[in-house]
Amino acid sequence: MSDVEEASARLEAFIARLQRLDLEDLRLLALPLPDPGERAALLENVNRVGAEAERTALVDDARQRARDAVVTAYNRHAYDPTWAGLNWGRSLGTTKDRLGLVVAAEDAAVATVMADLLDEDTIATLSEPFEHAAGMAGSTTTPSLSLDRPGPQGWVVRMVFGTMIIVAALVIGAAEAALGLIAAILAGRRARKRG
Repeated sequence: MSDVEEASARLEAFIARLQRLDLEDLRLLALPLPDPGERAALLENVNRVGAEAERTALVDDARQRARDAVVTAYNRHAYDPTWAGLNWGRSLGTTKDRLGLVVAAEDAAVATVMADLLDEDTIATLSEPFEHAAGMAGSTTTPSLSLDRPGPQGWVVRMVFGTMIIVAALVIGAAEAALGLIAAILAGRRARKRG
């Protein structure tokens, strides 16, 4: 397997991991945006090394796929029906918070692709913000009430909600049957009075 193929395999593993992470966990930390000047110098070095190793296309692909994965996660949560209704009142964070997570994911994807070519300090600088956010997985105190992708608590909510619907249907059915019986009795009495 060539170096580029190994880098590509590492990218696939990173993207799969990113897609498994829950946005509720990733956004627990408001990641600061890196200093633009420092990041530009860092990325210039990454792009130079990537070009020398003929990985420019792979680096660009890593950035794009990481960005798409985070944006897709936000889009999926923008309109999220729950057992209690829609989540329109729930904030998904500020634009700056979202951008911080996107930048961190892009940089971590690039670090994954370039791990065998860059020094440890550069790799750490690129990957640490995302790793801090990803390290929060499982720490959220708010259970997901999503009907689309329920967590363990979400399945309990689904069962309770389903039971509530069944009980409500039985009560409404029993009430309709009782009203029908009462109406039949009253109709029978009226018929007897006329006859």
